[in-house]
Parts: sequence; C-alpha cells; structure tokens
Amino acid sequence: MVKTSTLLDSQNSLIVRCLNGIKAIILVVAFVLSTFAFAAAPASGITYTGRILDPNDQALTSGNVTFNVWVQTPNNCTLYSEQHVVNMTGSFGTYSLEIGKGATPAFPHSAFGIKNLFDVFDNSKKPADFNPALEPPCAAVSLAEDDARILRVEFIPPGQTAAQALPPLMITAVPLAMQANRIGGYGSGELLKVAPTVNQTQGNLTQANYDEFINIHIHLTGVSVPSLIGATWSSPKPF
Repeated sequence: MVKTSTLLDSQNSLIVRCLNGIKAIILVVAFVLSTFAFAAAPASGITYTGRILDPNDQALTSGNVTFNVWVQTPNNCTLYSEQHVVNMTGSFGTYSLEIGKGATPAFPHSAFGIKNLFDVFDNSKKPADFNPALEPPCAAVSLAEDDARILRVEFIPPGQTAAQALPPLMITAVPLAMQANRIGGYGSGELLKVAPTVNQTQGNLTQANYDEFINIHIHLTGVSVPSLIGATWSSPKPF
C-alpha cells in the first residue's frame, strides 16, 4: 500500500513510502507546459526528477529502476505512455526523466486525432479525436480551454517485480503561457485570426489568395510590398 505525506517544502517535493520500505522523493522541476509553451520549445519536454531511498533511508545507488509513465486527460483517458529504465549506479539515489523521450512511446489515439505530444496537450481536440473503445473515460472526453493533464508514474525497484505507484501530478500552464505575448516572434497585431467556421484544409496559397492578402496589408498599413509573379518575387521576399 502506498502512503503519501503532505508537501515537504516550497519546491513541491513529495515523499512516498512504498512497498518493502522503499521510499521515493519526487521533485517536479519543469512543469511549464501549455499548448503554447510546449509548441514553442518541444525539445524542452517535462523534467520529472527525484530520489529513491532504501528501507534504511540510504540512497539507492545500484541496479536498474523501471519507470512507467502515462499522460491522461482530467477524466483519466490515457493519451500517451512511455517507459524509462534508469541505472542508479553512482546516482546518489537521484533520477531524472524527460517525459517525451522514453522508450516504447505510445499514442493510443493515433488513428483518430492525437498523433504526437503537441496533440496530447492540445485542448482544442474534439470527441472525434479520441478512440472511444480504448477505455471507458475516452468515450466521454470533453476538453475545456484551460484543462490540465494528469501525469501518472509507477516504478519497479531493482530485484522486484511489483510496480509501485507514485502520486499523480497535474500538468498545468504557467501563468505567462496562458496569454502568450508573441508566437514565433510575431505579436498579436501581426497575425490574422481565422474563425472556427472557416474551412482550414486548403493547401498552398494561389495567386488570387496571395493578392487578397496583399490588398489587406496595403489597406491596413498603406505600404506596398513586393509582388509575386509565378514563383518569382519582384524584389527580395517580404517574409
């Protein structure tokens, strides 16, 4: 049976006493995810780190520990899973996992609408993007704009076969990511917003599409820009 204590300090550390006296101290150091933040820097991932102690409160410093990881919606529909095997030799008991870079990554809704980690954290996904047959909660997913994700982790200590669950943690947006100041270097005044009812499945711009954009630009700014003739710009490209 797993028992959890209250928060130990201001760094969101949790100590968990697991089976056979093994303890795991969890410190989540990089829960800075939102659709905006993750899309802007996908290589940063989520860092999940902590320390494992043996029954004598000594750091676990040998053997391999297997970590199984799941990311779920607020109603417990699994969106992603992966596994990490960490060699604890010379580790002083500490471990660090980068979620998104584990072995055997799985996207169980890939045949529907969730094919990568960007999709996993995208709150604009609709019920049709989820496989309702995967598990009961997936048939009732309805994401809100500010919904978080649940991170579930279990670990298997060296020499044991039983997995030991760690407390679930919420992945939420950091305050500044909720209202991004710039996207790809562009401010909100430099971007066009497309209404949800607009068909967004078109491919490359046609000449007529491009000309319309130029007309809008001139109307708003009074400044002409280079023209596109076929595949050639009349002067250096404006973008």
